[in-house]
Amino acid sequence: MTAQETNLLNAYETTLTGTIGASDLTLTVNSVVDSASNTLTAPCYLVLNPDSATNREVILVTSINVGTKTLTLDNINKRFLTGSAASSGLSHASGSVVRMSPLQQHIEDLNDRIDVNFNTAGTQIVAGNAVKDEDDMSSNSAVHVSTQQSIKAYVDSQVTAQDLDFTGTSGTGQVDLDSQTLNIVGTTNEIETVASSQTLTIGLPSSITVNVTGNLTGNVTGDVTGDVTGNVTGNLTGNSTGTVQASSVLANGVTATTQSSGDNSTKVATTAYVDTVTTAQDLDITDGSTTSAVDLDSQTLTIQGTTNEVEATLSGQTFTIGLPSSITTNVTGNLTGNVTGNLTGAVTGNVTGNLTGDVTGDVTGDVTGNLTGNVTGNVTGDTTGNVTATSVLASGVTATTQSAGDNSTKVATTAYVDSVSVDDNLTVGDGSATTVVDLDTQQLTIAGTANEIETTATAQTLTISLPATINANTTGNAATATALATPRAIAGNNFDGTAPITIAAGDLSDVSTSGVSNDQVLVYNSTSSQFEPGSVGSATALIDGDSDFTLTDGIANGIHYELDNTDMADWNAGGIALTTAGGIFRHNQTQAATYTVAATEGAVLAGPITITGTVTNAGTMVIL
Repeated sequence: MTAQETNLLNAYETTLTGTIGASDLTLTVNSVVDSASNTLTAPCYLVLNPDSATNREVILVTSINVGTKTLTLDNINKRFLTGSAASSGLSHASGSVVRMSPLQQHIEDLNDRIDVNFNTAGTQIVAGNAVKDEDDMSSNSAVHVSTQQSIKAYVDSQVTAQDLDFTGTSGTGQVDLDSQTLNIVGTTNEIETVASSQTLTIGLPSSITVNVTGNLTGNVTGDVTGDVTGNVTGNLTGNSTGTVQASSVLANGVTATTQSSGDNSTKVATTAYVDTVTTAQDLDITDGSTTSAVDLDSQTLTIQGTTNEVEATLSGQTFTIGLPSSITTNVTGNLTGNVTGNLTGAVTGNVTGNLTGDVTGDVTGDVTGNLTGNVTGNVTGDTTGNVTATSVLASGVTATTQSAGDNSTKVATTAYVDSVSVDDNLTVGDGSATTVVDLDTQQLTIAGTANEIETTATAQTLTISLPATINANTTGNAATATALATPRAIAGNNFDGTAPITIAAGDLSDVSTSGVSNDQVLVYNSTSSQFEPGSVGSATALIDGDSDFTLTDGIANGIHYELDNTDMADWNAGGIALTTAGGIFRHNQTQAATYTVAATEGAVLAGPITITGTVTNAGTMVIL
C-alpha cells in the first residue's frame, strides 16, 4: 500500500441516515462526533454493517463535511477494501451501523510508514526516502533529514574551505578558520595590542620609538634621543641628546640650565653659555715666526698692504693681494722678472732679467744681462754684459733664501715663500673636536644635511636655515601624534592617524562592547560624533512608507490606522470606528476555531455559517 496517515477514534460508531447503493461514493450519517466529543477526521477507515458476515464492507473515507455530516470517497477503489464480504455490489439500508475499529489497513499504513524509513532490522533509518545520506547535500531538500555522517562530512568540508582574507597597507593574507588563528600584533615601541574575551584593544605604548615625518603638535614629556628639526611649540621636559632646531624651545619665562664649557650633555644651553663658547672661538694666524689670534666674536682679521710695496683688495669673500704700479722696497733675493720702473733701493742679489729703469742703490750681486737704466749705487758683483742693459740677474743666478722673520732687502726664494704660507691655517671645532684648514691649499666648507639643514652663501653672508620639508628621526614618548610613520589597518580600513576610522555598516568586529548592557543598542550621537549605548524603549508608531499604525495618548484617540496616507479606522473607548474609506467587517463562513462566547458577551455572524470547530455559547450569538 501507499504510505499514508489515517485517523483513528477509539469509540466512534453511528448509523446511516439514508440508503447507499453499490456504486455510491457519498453517504450521510447521524453523527460525526464520538462519545468523547471528538470529531471524525479524514482520511479514515470505516466498516459498514460490521456485524453482518454477508454484507460487511470496509471503506476509505477521504473527506468529511462536518456541517452536513456527509462522508465522501474519492473513487470506487476506496470501497470494497480487503475484509469486505464481497468485492463489489453491496448496498446498505438507512440505519445500518457505521463503526470505526482497528483494522488490517491501519496496521498496513503503520508498517508502510515504518518500512519506508527503517531497515528490516530497525537498526538504521536510511533505508527510506525520509532520510538522505548525501555528504555534499546536493539535493537541497526541504522535506528530508540527513544522516549524522552526512552532516559531519558536509560541515567539515565547509569549515575547512572557509578562510578569512585580509589585507594591510601592503601585502595580503588568509586565515584558515578550521585550523589557524588570526594574530594581530603590534610593533615594539610603536603599537601594542591587548586581547580580552571578545575585545581587541589597539593602542600606543607608554614609550614610543618611531620616526615622525611631519609636524608633532603634542607635548613630548619623555626623552627625545633623535634630532628635532621642526618647530617645537609645546614644552620639551625630557632630555634631548640630539639637535633641537626650532623657532621656540622653552616656554615664556623658563630659564635654561647654564652649562660649563665643553659640557655636551642633553641640557639646553643658555645664551650666556653660547656667548662664552663663541667668545672662545678665534682664528690663529702666523707669519712663520710670530703667531697671533683673531677673536671671531669681537675682532676682525685685517689684511692690508704697504704703500708702494703690496696692495690688498677685498671683493666679496675674495682678497686680492698684488704689487702696485710703482714699487718702493728693498729686494733681498733673486729678481727673475722684468723691472720696467726705477729701483730706488739697493740690489744685493743677482740680476738675471732685464732692468730698464734706474737703480739708485748698490748692485752687489752678479749682473748677467744689460742694465739700461742709471745705477746710482755701486755694482759689486760680476757683470757679463753692459751695466746699461735690461737684465739685473744673469740666467741661472739663485736668489738668497732668507730665514723666517728676516725683513731685509734680500730677494726671497720660492722656498721661503712656501715655508711662510704653509703656516697660514684656520682651526675650527664643534666643541669636542677640532681640525685645521690650510688657508693656502684648502677651503672651509659649511654644508647642511639633506632635508634637515641647508646653507646658502651670498656676498659676505652665509645663511643657515631649515628646508621646506624636514625628515628627522624622533625617538621618545609622544603623548599625541597627528600621523603614524607606518600606517596600520584597523577593521579593514587604512589608518595613519590623520583621519577618523570609518567602519562599514554592520561591521562591528573591532568595536568594543564595554559599557553596553543587555537590551541596549549602539545609538549614534551627532553631538559627540560617536556611537553610544542606548535603550530600546516602547514604540508609539509603526510606519512603513505612506502607511502607519499609531498609538496615541488619550481615551478619545486610542489606536489610529492609516493606509496609503488615507485614514482607515480609529479604535478607542467607543469601539472600532471605520471611516468612509475604511471598508467593512468580514469573516469566513466556515468557523473552524474552538472558542466560547461568555455569558457577558455577544457575537454576531453573517450566514450561512458552517461551524467545524467547537463553539460554546454562554452569552448571546446572533446569526444573520
